[in-house]
Amino acid sequence: SVTQNNHSSLRLRFDWEEEFIQIIDSNSETPFIVTDISQYESIQQEKIIEKIILDDRKKPFDFSKSPLFRLNLLKLSNTNYKSILTIHHAILD
Repeated sequence: SVTQNNHSSLRLRFDWEEEFIQIIDSNSETPFIVTDISQYESIQQEKIIEKIILDDRKKPFDFSKSPLFRLNLLKLSNTNYKSILTIHHAILD
């Protein structure tokens, strides 16, 4: 993506065979998940969103593979979307 091309930390991964080093990949795919929950009522949507967030928090990052972030886009209606961005702090420090 353009954003990843402009910000090398979004292509960052780590290696630690001999010593701990940062590696910036020349390119990396954006982990982009789209989930349509527009068929559910608002209360059900909130429960689904909470579950997605909790499940995402439990999912570890593989430090040997970039990128160290995930993006979820949730379709709530034809005109309303919610995004959930999960970023490992290592690429923000």
